[in-house]
Amino acid sequence: MNEIKLKTIRIPVFRTKIEEEELQLFDINKEDMVRFVCEKINNYNCSNINKIILENNGKNYTHEIVKLTAQKKNMHGSPVVFIQMSAHKTNLGDGYIETSQKIPMTKDVKIGSDHHYVIMYPMAIKGRSKFKKHWHIFIYDDPNKDSQEFIRIVKVMIKQVLNIKISNLKSKDFVEELKNFPILDNVTANFQTVELTNDQYSVTFNNYIVGGRIYSRKEFNLMKIPYDKIIEMIDDDDDITIKKKVFNIPIGKKEYKISKTIRKDYQNAKTKYSLLI
Repeated sequence: MNEIKLKTIRIPVFRTKIEEEELQLFDINKEDMVRFVCEKINNYNCSNINKIILENNGKNYTHEIVKLTAQKKNMHGSPVVFIQMSAHKTNLGDGYIETSQKIPMTKDVKIGSDHHYVIMYPMAIKGRSKFKKHWHIFIYDDPNKDSQEFIRIVKVMIKQVLNIKISNLKSKDFVEELKNFPILDNVTANFQTVELTNDQYSVTFNNYIVGGRIYSRKEFNLMKIPYDKIIEMIDDDDDITIKKKVFNIPIGKKEYKISKTIRKDYQNAKTKYSLLI
């Protein structure tokens, strides 16, 4: 008998900003939210003519969304929006693809996929005087695709097609979640550092060198670490050589990814929280 191979599928999660509306005679419900989004996406008529273009800072290539379809599905008793997206990368400029022959990567060559999948899960809360609504966004993290690029593509699509703003996971929500797990296992910590140097290659460059930097990356696997120690490591900015910190923290079936980038002045830091389930 063939042995069954199990694979873990990671699904990045983020949500849209909460919108508030005054209560009316006929309140918007989840069915209305799903119907509205499906209609808006399908009526957008995304195509090679009406495509969504994403520039990449510091890169020659661009991403283009050339097809979008949305339909209503059901998940755990709730209506959801199931989105399929066709997108490609173009304007590559250099390199080649080799099959039976070598195909040069000109600006006209496009590398893409028709299989980008997104689920939008509606959240609707009725208060005393106002109606609150937002969306949880689930993205299929295909191991054959660049996750961060796909997440960026989805966020741009939601903003441009639906005019909905994205809200990242808040620090306080992350800390409250960690408090339920005093000791954490299988935590991965990555530190990217930059150090200034003037004489590392002085023999080679002699009197020409006026400045230099050494970039390095360190990765640690941590076991049985207290949650408050993780928070301390994230918040600690005393080491000015650290340019970026990335922590992957599995909690049950979830996995948090915390990325903290130190700005050039080494005084301010930008922390980004994301959730994988």
